[in-house]
Amino acid sequence: MPRSSQIQRISNPPHAGYRRDIDGLRALAVLAVVVFHAFPQILPGGFVGVDVFFVISGYLISGILFSDLQRGQFTYREFYARRMRRIFPALAVVLAACLFFGWLVLLDAEYTQLGGHVAAGAGFIANLALWRESGYFDTAAELKPLLHLWSLGIEEQFYFVWPLVLAIAWSRRWTSALPRTPWCEMRPTATKDWPASSTGRPKPRGSTTIQSHRSQSISGTARQSSRPDSPATFRVAR
Repeated sequence: MPRSSQIQRISNPPHAGYRRDIDGLRALAVLAVVVFHAFPQILPGGFVGVDVFFVISGYLISGILFSDLQRGQFTYREFYARRMRRIFPALAVVLAACLFFGWLVLLDAEYTQLGGHVAAGAGFIANLALWRESGYFDTAAELKPLLHLWSLGIEEQFYFVWPLVLAIAWSRRWTSALPRTPWCEMRPTATKDWPASSTGRPKPRGSTTIQSHRSQSISGTARQSSRPDSPATFRVAR
């Protein structure tokens, strides 16, 4: 396979592949939240797992969106269809189970409140509904079986807003005004040898060329090329 096609395939994958490290971090975040709710005295700061989960979701969704926009394949219908296929089956089971058991054990007023929580959870506005209920006479949090859906509401509301913002910015080319960093345009190679550099000398094996739109110094292993006519070329030794 030609080297150029290998570089293109590595530097611009259609979608990020399965990341075991991210999946493991997500599992730790969920475990921290579960331990916090079950045994708060053991892990009093376990609620931070929700924030970690938000960051992971934003990172993964942004990667998918940027990839689709770059390839010209982004559509709102397909994006939200994927979200529904991923989230709604499990959500429907939870909501149906709560309605069934609530019919058996709850009083009329409690079941009415549960029905409101089910409707808010299905519409991904549980965080807003629970916020409006908060107050001195509010039901104890331990007696709200769907209290955890507040985080799902925030996540889905982010999914409604963020794709729209990115699509508008992409269509108007606002992304070109974002500040560039040297590692944003790193182009790794799949071969051992590079062609000769502009100085006529072969570039070192295993090196990576980083091109930046602005000349700037990079600490650590990066150093600026000695040629005055190429101030934006850096070589980073492996």
